[in-house]
Amino acid sequence: MVVGVSKFGVGKLLRQRQMLLEGFLGFIASRFNTSLALQEELKGTQGWINLSLGMKSDDGLLESAIVFKNGVVSVLKKIPDDVETVIIYKTSDDLLKMTDATPDEMYKMMLIGIMRTEGNIMLASLFNYLMSLVFDKDQQKSVDRQIEEHKKLHGLQTGASEKKSQPRFGKES
Repeated sequence: MVVGVSKFGVGKLLRQRQMLLEGFLGFIASRFNTSLALQEELKGTQGWINLSLGMKSDDGLLESAIVFKNGVVSVLKKIPDDVETVIIYKTSDDLLKMTDATPDEMYKMMLIGIMRTEGNIMLASLFNYLMSLVFDKDQQKSVDRQIEEHKKLHGLQTGASEKKSQPRFGKES
């Protein structure tokens, strides 16, 4: 009986995590599907930018995909065979951390091996950019906070009285 209850608890947790991932991607999809300004970002000089990107954990416990096609964004429960890029996270916990990560933190995750891509890495960067359009205000606050922390850490001036930095190399323009 204990094993059954344990399996049920793990299964319920995994379903909740899967719903969280799908909800996160669904939020991005709904923002693009309802905002004319965001839809304009999906248009290139040769028409719509089409992209399909899968996300999954290395252990296979979480999986979902987001598809941008002809100006419409949708979320799939499973990654289709013809997906162009898959972002793979070491664990389902790492994948869920992505929902709170800034673009810089996502690149750090890649550098330290928490996530990797299969397929076209530039499409992962494009998706990162598209996410930043949706979450711009929150991410800008985070970036501003990081800049202030850096300035304090290195004893740099902050605020409006800050001096214009001079170029280190070459001539001034």
